[in-house]
Amino acid sequence: MKSRSALLTGIAVTGLLLGACGGGGDNNAAAPPASSSSAPASSEAGKPSGEAAEWTNKFCGALKPLQEASQLEPPKMEGNDPAAARRVVLETFQKLETGVGGLVDGLKELPPAPIQSGEAAKTAFLGIFEPLRNEAKTAQEKFEATKPGDLNALRTAAASLTSVGTKLTKAEDPLKNLPNAQELKEAGKGQPNCESFGN
Repeated sequence: MKSRSALLTGIAVTGLLLGACGGGGDNNAAAPPASSSSAPASSEAGKPSGEAAEWTNKFCGALKPLQEASQLEPPKMEGNDPAAARRVVLETFQKLETGVGGLVDGLKELPPAPIQSGEAAKTAFLGIFEPLRNEAKTAQEKFEATKPGDLNALRTAAASLTSVGTKLTKAEDPLKNLPNAQELKEAGKGQPNCESFGN
């Protein structure tokens, strides 16, 4: 099994989280437009409304399950022990489900965003992580249905984990092409759930 998949997952997830919640600077963030035809999301010019800040805090909270995935360590394989390898693979699948699946479920439970950039960010994150969650979950279910000691099944499951990890490393920043991304970052400033991501 290519144990680097879990580590790749962690690296990728950390980068995406920091990008979404304002860590690492915002030199590439789009500048907010001077005016908008929609209702303003701020109570004062340049200051996010309480509603926008509250929603963004919940948005950052929905991202927190991915912190577990970002802390995944490379699975430790001991010798040529198929039973131990199976346990490691199943544990890694479960950690991915807890992290990636938790994020997907949390985002889907959010109410509609009071700011357009918030709704667009939620859609962007779901577009990246929901297919990966489904891919990993399907692979996990297939692997769980196999007999212990099935080396071909073990190799297939390991390849699936590697595939998910690789796709995460190649995933683009969800906010890269998000209109008015700075609006979302500003709304998250000072919010407790967002501060843990470096906002």
